[in-house]
Amino acid sequence: MTTVKAYRLRIETEDPMYYGQKKLKITGRDLVNLSSSVFHLLELEVLDLSPERESCLDYKLTSLPPGIGRLVNLTTLMLDTNDLTEVPPEMALLQQLERLALSNNHLSSLPPEFKNLKELRSLHLANNDFHDFPPQLCCITTLQFLDLSDNHIKVSSSQQSGVASSHPDWGTSSTQGQLQKVSSAGYWHVNEDTIL
Repeated sequence: MTTVKAYRLRIETEDPMYYGQKKLKITGRDLVNLSSSVFHLLELEVLDLSPERESCLDYKLTSLPPGIGRLVNLTTLMLDTNDLTEVPPEMALLQQLERLALSNNHLSSLPPEFKNLKELRSLHLANNDFHDFPPQLCCITTLQFLDLSDNHIKVSSSQQSGVASSHPDWGTSSTQGQLQKVSSAGYWHVNEDTIL
């Protein structure tokens, strides 16, 4: 099992996409046997737990430990292409989280506490098992990008209007029209410049 000290030595700050931020990427066998030591790295700002290469696809997370809620300085969490069927409610403790990638998993719902992610700007939920639009997302007024493509969501025009009217940036009639136009593709309009 990898120790806190060993993980600290793997933290990088030179990634061009997250320059200056403390980032840790875990793949392979370390991902399957995710050590609780990771959740003692309170300084982390970016955590990437997504398999990267085809050879790594044999090593996926099947569950995310509740300890994730201890990483209160995270701004970016990448969990794409795993075998997650749920996310723990403790994820809502990540009050600095701005970007969350959960595409290519097996999620069908989000915990009610998810609505407390008040800094979340970008949420990737493509290619999961959602049948209903997650209502918690209507409470996240900072959300600027949402990808729900390749799910099983069927949204009626009355639901589209309800989604649009429950979000301050989605409430204008022109925005509702945009919402209706793009919802079949799985992307949702959040403001005048952004399509989710």
